[in-house]
Amino acid sequence: MYKNIVACTGYGGTGSSAITDLFKEFDYCLSMGNEEFWFLQDYDGISDLEYFLIDGNHRSKVSLAIKRYKDYAKNRKVFYESFFEGNFISYTDKYLDSIVESRFSKAIVSAEEPNPLKRLLYFKISPFLQILYKKITFQYFDEFSPWFPLVEKSYAYPSEKKFSKLTKDYTGKLFSLLDPNDQYHTLVIDQLVPATNIKRYFNYVDNLKVILVDRDPRDLYLLNKNHWKGASYICNTDNINEYIGWYKALRIHRKKEDLINNNIIIISFEELVYEYDDTLQKLCIFLNIDLKSHTLRKKYFNPEISKNNTKLWLKPHNYESEIKIIEKELSEFCYLK
Repeated sequence: MYKNIVACTGYGGTGSSAITDLFKEFDYCLSMGNEEFWFLQDYDGISDLEYFLIDGNHRSKVSLAIKRYKDYAKNRKVFYESFFEGNFISYTDKYLDSIVESRFSKAIVSAEEPNPLKRLLYFKISPFLQILYKKITFQYFDEFSPWFPLVEKSYAYPSEKKFSKLTKDYTGKLFSLLDPNDQYHTLVIDQLVPATNIKRYFNYVDNLKVILVDRDPRDLYLLNKNHWKGASYICNTDNINEYIGWYKALRIHRKKEDLINNNIIIISFEELVYEYDDTLQKLCIFLNIDLKSHTLRKKYFNPEISKNNTKLWLKPHNYESEIKIIEKELSEFCYLK
C-alpha cells in the first residue's frame, strides 16, 4: 500500500512533467514519467460518472453515464492494459457492477445510439412510418406512442460515501498492479487530476497528494511564439489580449477554491529551477520523504538544463510590447527573482 499517491498537474505546458522526472531520482518512489493517466478527469471519466450518479442523477442519464465510462475504458484499453497487467477492463467491469443497483430492458434513446444511420432510422424514419400506418388504418385518434428497440439499461443512486469507497477500492486495486512486489512507498503520476476543483478528486484515491505546477506567463507566451509555434495545450497567442484572458481565466479558481491544504502544494516551474534546493526540501517535507533517498540527483531533472527554457523575456526576442502588457496585466503570476 502506497503511503503517497502523488498527482502532478498544471495548466498545459507549465511543467508538471518536471516533477515526475524529479521523483525518478528517489529511492522507493515509482514515477510513471511522461505517461499521463487521465481516466479520473477525462471526458466521460470518473468525475463525469460521479456527477451523473450523484450531483446530476437523472433517470434518463445514469445508464448512459455508466455506459460511457465503460466505452471510455474500452477505447483506451491498449494504453491502460499495458500498465495494469491486462486487468483494466476486468477491474472496470467489476467496479461498475458494484455501483449498479438495477438492470432492466427499456427503449433506446437517441443519445445512446452512436451510429448516425441507426439514429436516423430509429428516431426519424421509424416514427414517421408508424404514424403513417396509424393514419392509413384509421388509428390516428389513439394516443401515439412510438416503438423503439429495447436495450439493457442500469440505474444507481449511490451516496457520495458509497461512491467514494467503491472508487477508492477500484483505483487502489489498479495502482497496486503498478507495484506487484510492494517495493515503493510513493507513486507519482502526471495528470491524474486537473488543476481545478482538486478537492473533488480526493474522493477517488486514497493517500492522494497533489502538486500543482505553474509557469511564468511571459515564458509560456514566448515558448509558444518561438519554439512550440501553436501548442495544442495553450490558447492561440496571435492576439495578446486573448492570451491574457485565457491565462487569467484558467487561474480564477485559485481565488475561489480553498487550496490551503496539507495534501495540496503549489509551486512554480521557476522555483524548481532557480530555487532548486529549497523547493526540493519543501517537496520532501510535503510528501514526508527522506531527502537522503534522493540518490540519483539531477539525473532526470537538471535545473541547469531547464534554465535554457526560462526567463526567455530577458533574452533577445521580437515581442517587447507584448511582454510589457503581460507584465502589467499578469504581474501576480510573474516570477520576480
